[in-house]
Amino acid sequence: YKGDIEADMDAYLKQTFGQTVAEYKASTLESNKYAHVYAKLTEGVAAQEGTAQAQYEKDLQAQKEAFAESADEYRSAITRNSMGDYILYKPAGYAVVKQILLGYEDEDGNAYDDLSLAKNEAEEELIEAEQKVKTTEVALETAEEELLDAQAALDALGKEADVNTVNAAQSTLNTAKANVASLKQELQEAQALHALTKKNAEEAIKAHTEGINSIIAKYQDKIDAIMNGYHNGVPFETLIDQYNEDPGLEGGSDFAVLGYTIIPGDQTYYPEFSEAALKLTKQGQISDPIVTESGVHILYAMYDIDKAADVPFAVAEPIVKAAADVAAQEEKFNSVIAEYMKEWNVKTWSKRMKFVK
Repeated sequence: YKGDIEADMDAYLKQTFGQTVAEYKASTLESNKYAHVYAKLTEGVAAQEGTAQAQYEKDLQAQKEAFAESADEYRSAITRNSMGDYILYKPAGYAVVKQILLGYEDEDGNAYDDLSLAKNEAEEELIEAEQKVKTTEVALETAEEELLDAQAALDALGKEADVNTVNAAQSTLNTAKANVASLKQELQEAQALHALTKKNAEEAIKAHTEGINSIIAKYQDKIDAIMNGYHNGVPFETLIDQYNEDPGLEGGSDFAVLGYTIIPGDQTYYPEFSEAALKLTKQGQISDPIVTESGVHILYAMYDIDKAADVPFAVAEPIVKAAADVAAQEEKFNSVIAEYMKEWNVKTWSKRMKFVK
């Protein structure tokens, strides 16, 4: 490298973030100062007793009304949930699950990837072969109709027809016969290819199933401990604490508290995961082990699928209280800043401020 590192860095940051190095340093310093002041002014601030309960009841009622009006609103809320909003009400028809994930050893993850790739490729080839057979059959049917029409047109010519007309009709008939013969040959080849790809797909599916079973067998001791523990009365939450390797259910996250919501037909999660979740129709059911590229999953149904359900306050309290605490901290910060502005006689003229559109 023989360029000007500072100039090049300036150009890169300007193009990528709209700031030079100096501007980036200044804005970062300003942000850090703001964060430090915010933390200092809101230290120890929390929502008052009963605020979380009141907020829970308010949000729950609002969600019930919104979700009753539109299924799309609930689906949108699920998306917002992944960005920090919490959901306190589940309409009927949706699954909410928690899981225990047993992560792969490296070789098992690679084996799963290889098995899935081979299976998917074989299935795609089979679909293409089936489509080829169907399109060729349609083409042959059309060609045979054209052949009948060509034969009928030739037969309809009377003795008074001139030679050129007869020759043209015969040529059309010959072309139609050749087309039918060609398509029959093409159909035979397509059917032979379909038979071969079907066999390959069946073998790939069989190998995939056997491979998945082999992977599950490596984790069978943990699977048995989880299943036996649950069926002997150990709460699933306790088993999550003991065995789970899903980072999404760690650290008091929304998913750790509220679970994963599965929307029928949605493709947010692995197909195997969603399919297994939607089979758990009753609260408290757990799935057989399922395997995805992430590892071995055991799912737990938090609610009945066919019934609407409120998330109990006892479950949602940590998340609702955290949000209420943030709101209390923001209110405290804004009030202190307002006091400082009043004390220092700070004036603003918002109408004179220019905003970038």
